[in-house]
Amino acid sequence: MVVMFRVVDIHQIKALQTADMHELPDRTAQRVDHAAHHLDLRHGARAHPRQACDRRPQPVGSRAGILFQVPCLFQRDEMPVHCCLVPARQPLNIRQPQLGLGLVEQVQQSERFGNCRHEISLTQENRPCNIFLHLPVHYLNHSRELPDMSALHDNIAKLAPHLAQVVDTGILNHIGGQAQPAAAGAWFDTTSPVDDSLIARVARSDASDIDAAARAAKAAFPAWRDMPATDRKRILHGSADGIAARAEEIALCECWDTGQALRFMSKAALRGAANFRFFADRAPAARDGQALPSPTLMNITTRVPIGPVGIITPWNTPFMLSTWKIAPALAAGCTVVHKPAEFSPWTARILMDIAEEAGLPPGVWNLVNGMGEDAGRALTEHPDIRAIAFVGESKTGAAIMAQGAATLKRVHFELGGKNPVVVFDDADLDNALDAAIFMIYSLNGERCTSSSRLLIQDTIAADFEARLAARAKTIKVGHPLDPATEVGPLIHQVHREKVEASFATATAEGATIAAGGTRVGDTGQYVAPTLFTHATNDMSIARDEIFGPVLTAIRFTTEDEALAIANDTPYGLTGYVWTADVTRAMRFTDRLEAGMIWVNSANVRHLPTPFGGMKASGIGRDGGDWSFEFYMEQKHIGIATGDPQIPRLGT
Repeated sequence: MVVMFRVVDIHQIKALQTADMHELPDRTAQRVDHAAHHLDLRHGARAHPRQACDRRPQPVGSRAGILFQVPCLFQRDEMPVHCCLVPARQPLNIRQPQLGLGLVEQVQQSERFGNCRHEISLTQENRPCNIFLHLPVHYLNHSRELPDMSALHDNIAKLAPHLAQVVDTGILNHIGGQAQPAAAGAWFDTTSPVDDSLIARVARSDASDIDAAARAAKAAFPAWRDMPATDRKRILHGSADGIAARAEEIALCECWDTGQALRFMSKAALRGAANFRFFADRAPAARDGQALPSPTLMNITTRVPIGPVGIITPWNTPFMLSTWKIAPALAAGCTVVHKPAEFSPWTARILMDIAEEAGLPPGVWNLVNGMGEDAGRALTEHPDIRAIAFVGESKTGAAIMAQGAATLKRVHFELGGKNPVVVFDDADLDNALDAAIFMIYSLNGERCTSSSRLLIQDTIAADFEARLAARAKTIKVGHPLDPATEVGPLIHQVHREKVEASFATATAEGATIAAGGTRVGDTGQYVAPTLFTHATNDMSIARDEIFGPVLTAIRFTTEDEALAIANDTPYGLTGYVWTADVTRAMRFTDRLEAGMIWVNSANVRHLPTPFGGMKASGIGRDGGDWSFEFYMEQKHIGIATGDPQIPRLGT
């Protein structure tokens, strides 16, 4: 069979019947060449669009078929790349463009994986056909160098079997050591922000599922509490080993589930293993206390695990943050009911499996999926759950506190932030620029510690902002499985629309959009890295948490003015200060209202140090021994060492 190549752009379908390689501009032809180069035919070498290649596919029943594979996305303004196979002489009516769109839709529906692999049958054997590459206009006209698509191609292929498995099984709950659907039989769909394709259906739990999980955690608590700490240490180290062994799988799945770029998620999985190892090593000392002698008493303290705890984790970096909460709870001797975020539940299931393979007893860790208003509320209100550890929005944290009040639950909250990065004119401006860019545009800007407000001294502001805007425009937005991608799609359409709304708000409030301020493509949840300049701290873009790749620049003149602006926010999670003046750094950080501050540095976590915020940014601290303070109760025991000399009342 002779396979001929022609370019088709659905958005400019008028050229559909006549477009040929020699008629295309050189740059466009180059991109079509490149795209087709990565089109693999199952029964032959890579095809080239300028060549006629003889390929005879294996028959499928009474029909001939071709299995072909293409990368999902190209270049920085990525849009899905679709392929469709049609008979060569079948006309596509330019007056009915929906015909062309219908062909694409038919291909998309052939496999649940989206655009990666499709098997298409021809109505007649040995009939010539055209393979049409659907490339978006903005890609064809793009001036940057073409990327090497081989790594993306390979990563998509690596993801496919993991995706196929979860499609088959769905994402189930895990209660008392048993994988199970929701008791009511309800489900919800989770989709990929890359192209909005279905990942899997997820158990939609309600209060009955939470009750079953809480009872399982309560039943398992005495044995887990009393297990020798060295045994808990062994199980947690085994979990860390399992995470490390499956780090690539975890990273690929997390990228597809959240839209986070592989360059960051590949490290996040290993960070999760490090969290388990850190707290595993501290498990034997978790109950250690102090000796505080007095004249008549030997006073000693010890700690005991508080009991079953509820852990609610967010959607932005779900795997790493799940390990950050669950590892210390298990090391302390608590049992767990974990509710992951509904937008990104996939890797929580993988982590659950890893822990039980490492020897975690049934019921010690229970996984319940569902919506916040149903499963989440039931968890925060359940009387058997002694404490709630939550990561998410400040408003949700306030609601959880109210829901748990009736049962006097202990709470630990890691909430929102509107964190300042303060750059004085004596700073190392090159490093400050790198740090400011990294701390807002990495992880898609979807993290609580992002430096989303740039406070820049007015003597250097114009040049610094210009350099920042130029750099922001070069950040590679693309498919999260492409190792070159720096910013991937946002988590969900709802969130993308929220971030996009800030663009209009900025203009309405009088700020300038110096970079970005647009959606990227029309498929997937992509937005361009954005910089607002000429902003003031009374604007909503400077006060509300946008939680995306959006930076608001505010100028200041004096140190006191910078401090006033930095503290003028409901939040108090992190702050970043850039100055060569050590005295100023000490003075400024002492008065800055933030739980964590870095001077002349980006955010670098050291696991023994406390992690948490002030004001609306949270309650409590994670990290090191501070984690055990939350998951354990303090005990004091006084033992008489002499005559107690107890006063006598009565006769």
